Amino acid sequence: MNFKLLADKISYPECPRWHSGKVWFSSVFQGNVCTLDSDGSVKVIHKFSSAIAGLGWLPDESLLVVKPLDQEVVRIDQKNNRHQYVSLTNYNQIINNDLFISDSGVVFISGMGNNYIEGEPPKPCSLITIKEHNVYYSANDLLCPNGFAYDSINKFLYVAESNADRITRFHCMPDGTLSDREVYFQFESGDSPDGISLDKNGRLWVACNNHKVVLLKNSKAIKSYHFDQHPLACLVAGFERNELYVLTTDCFCPIQAKDLPNGRIYKSKIEI
Repeated sequence: MNFKLLADKISYPECPRWHSGKVWFSSVFQGNVCTLDSDGSVKVIHKFSSAIAGLGWLPDESLLVVKPLDQEVVRIDQKNNRHQYVSLTNYNQIINNDLFISDSGVVFISGMGNNYIEGEPPKPCSLITIKEHNVYYSANDLLCPNGFAYDSINKFLYVAESNADRITRFHCMPDGTLSDREVYFQFESGDSPDGISLDKNGRLWVACNNHKVVLLKNSKAIKSYHFDQHPLACLVAGFERNELYVLTTDCFCPIQAKDLPNGRIYKSKIEI
């Protein structure tokens, strides 16, 4: 696969989504919800005064945005009015992170478990589920649950545990109940899997912070692609789901990433 540099000088691009014919993503430490056009043009759609992370759309087409340091989820309705969707201050994620919304509107939130910005060591934390504004733990004792991917055919929810260097898989019921937890793939120490995405052939693309994107199939690594920067996330997108986007950064320091934005977005056609 040949990866084309599509956009650069972006502050920590993360949490990409394909929605309404466009790639959306978070410029985390600048607090911007952005879109990416096919020519590489980046447009700021919503701007926040603090960091943001996971994005997702409810069935009514309102947008949810995770504010990880403020420990809340904000809802933006179709008139661009903003409301607090839920507060997450009483839960053990410490810093919230990515987000996945099922077709029925069940919301899953991942988190850090520790304040890595202050240098705290990794600690286990839980996945948070939000259903009809009720918040509860859906899975416990994960080490930095991070990116999500959902297999709608087999009803599997994949979660990247960055600090455990593994992909964990759950059976996911329509009501959001998780069961049958298993290790789908164990990476080497330090690979730190982050954002993940499934293609139409059931293969899992994994952005590893250790300079590579790994393609998994049937619990086996079948190929790796290396990058100069640290891959943060990858996204299978396009109307035919035959495009792969990889979002990278040159550093993990929030201040440096905000003030000296050097993140990049790459694109490639997916080899079948």
